[in-house]
Amino acid sequence: MRISTPFLPTPLTLWALLLIAVSPSAQTGKWDDPACTKDVVSVSRGQPAVMTCNISNPFSFVNICMMDSGDCRPIFRVVTQGDFVQDRWKLCIRGGVARLETEEAQDTQAGRYKWLLVGGQKSIVFTTLSVSEPPEPPLKLSSWGRCFVHPPPQLLVRASRARPPSVVSVNPAHFPARSPAPVSLATGCCAVPLWASWGPH
Repeated sequence: MRISTPFLPTPLTLWALLLIAVSPSAQTGKWDDPACTKDVVSVSRGQPAVMTCNISNPFSFVNICMMDSGDCRPIFRVVTQGDFVQDRWKLCIRGGVARLETEEAQDTQAGRYKWLLVGGQKSIVFTTLSVSEPPEPPLKLSSWGRCFVHPPPQLLVRASRARPPSVVSVNPAHFPARSPAPVSLATGCCAVPLWASWGPH
């Protein structure tokens, strides 16, 4: 005769059932489905830069570190909902949206970033920031040494406003008449004036 014994769950089974019960994904029935900035974010030095990660469930916490020679240098550790500032970075977490931004990107911030996202599940994603040299400002040509065919506009305005010169009237009475100079019949020092030959010979 067989005697049936009741099923007794092992401690490992109890722990797994407990995790399922308290898991947000089990309560909401949604997976996180993380969606982060995929392409490389490229900005010039001194320009703002933004990287984001979104999930379907609210964040429990977020970790962000920067990859450096195989290691990961922590920037934000176990941060929950709210705003956080570290070095030149600002992290804003609202529900299932995490936004990492800097106002003026520097060369030291360029690299690959590892995100640990914990909502309904745990996800690891990577984003990359590239910082380049700022563009050269356009050259401004100097006006020194230029030849102007037409006068500058300010000179034209001044010329149009200039007063015409006054007309000076001349009175002939102020200038006495002079006798005409005698005309010589010959040349040289012994020339005889023409009027001297008009008398009787």
